Amino acid sequence: MKKYALTALFMLLMAFAAAGTVFAGEAAGTDGQEITAPDQGGIVRAAFPGWEIHIMETGGETVLDDLDGEFAVVYGILKRDEDKADGETEETGGTYLQIWAEKLPMKGFGGYNCLLVTRCPWDRNNLLLTDAGGERMLFAVGDLFRLLEKEGGGLFGIGRRKAVLPVAVTEEQARTALPGRMLEKLETDGDRILGGLDGKYAVAAGLLSQEYLSGPLGTDPVPTGEAFLLKWTERLPMNGFGGKNCLLVTRCGWDRNNLLLIDAAGRQTLFAVNDLFRIMDENGGFLLEVTAVRYDVEPVCQRPEYPLYCEMVAAVMMLNQAGANLTKNEGVALMPFSSDANKGYVRGDSINTVNPPPIARIAEDVLGTGVNLTGTTTAVLRDYLTRGAAAVVWMNGMHGFGVHAVTLTGYDREGFFFNDPWNGEKGHMPYSQFERQWSRRKAVSYEPFKNILYGG
Repeated sequence: MKKYALTALFMLLMAFAAAGTVFAGEAAGTDGQEITAPDQGGIVRAAFPGWEIHIMETGGETVLDDLDGEFAVVYGILKRDEDKADGETEETGGTYLQIWAEKLPMKGFGGYNCLLVTRCPWDRNNLLLTDAGGERMLFAVGDLFRLLEKEGGGLFGIGRRKAVLPVAVTEEQARTALPGRMLEKLETDGDRILGGLDGKYAVAAGLLSQEYLSGPLGTDPVPTGEAFLLKWTERLPMNGFGGKNCLLVTRCGWDRNNLLLIDAAGRQTLFAVNDLFRIMDENGGFLLEVTAVRYDVEPVCQRPEYPLYCEMVAAVMMLNQAGANLTKNEGVALMPFSSDANKGYVRGDSINTVNPPPIARIAEDVLGTGVNLTGTTTAVLRDYLTRGAAAVVWMNGMHGFGVHAVTLTGYDREGFFFNDPWNGEKGHMPYSQFERQWSRRKAVSYEPFKNILYGG
């Protein structure tokens, strides 16, 4: 136990550099000048920068319990060796702690007259003093208060230290933070990144920080809140995808000179290219280009029960990709019937179909979000897929039907991946063929970050 405590303390003590000896009755300012009538609390805070410091109102009877597993700072009990000659004082050696008939050499933290004190873990009836060099000694409670009273010292509680630290992430973690996306390391610089992300996405890893509280012995940090992005003087709350330090980044569509960062909750912020690379450089971050997307969506076959309900069965697969977990029977039961294909399913001898609006309304009911994308482009479909949403599209000339609906589940450089409800199989269609067969550019999807079933 002694060895463990000493190792942990040594890690802490290395963080403090000596800055000249300061004793009771004087303190050094930031520019080295002496200050009389010391502010003890100010001196203690200077000795332990960044830590929470408060005066301890405790007596000898309770201090052992109060310092059981906790730390305090003892101010003012160190002395120094002096030779007195001709009325002048000359320092002859280091600082020391006088105990009984001994002079025990000890160094104050930060060069100040400050030591750490806690209850001794192996001798529960005594305190343990620790100096800035890692030297430790047992000390009786009565002796501590005797010295404090004699020297005009004080006892200060020391809380946890607040620190802003980058949230660590490895490339392997980043690749698993956004399931379904295929990622490649993006080796580009600030001059070319805007053009490189024009209409494309990348995963920006290493941009998020976290405020932590850490204890005096360098114990594991405890997060105080959600992760945030440092932007100028602001702390912008942002959630990393998959709980990792990963955001999506693309070229901003309405401000072409800047990037757009998107977090797992759908929050967006403009970001300058130079700021992106500066923070990445400071935090060891990196960019991974999204080169392809392919979600593992279980195919659902409309036959034999629903040979004419391709649109609704395709919608079931889209909803399931979003987390709905519907059967085709449950999905088809959600579809209203109507004589107007924009209001419900039209069933007759010569026509059996439904247009995007009813499918979008069903998605709204199930997911809290549904978007009619009719009239859009393949680039927008890829955008929705990259951000996490599958889509239903209406196609011409498949399986001998005038119109047939399929579920888009991803894309690569050559074309779209899809699930076909007619045969319950997965397929891939080149972009050129897709453009020829896309029926009136009809499509439905959902906003992935507004999906009430989405877990980030």
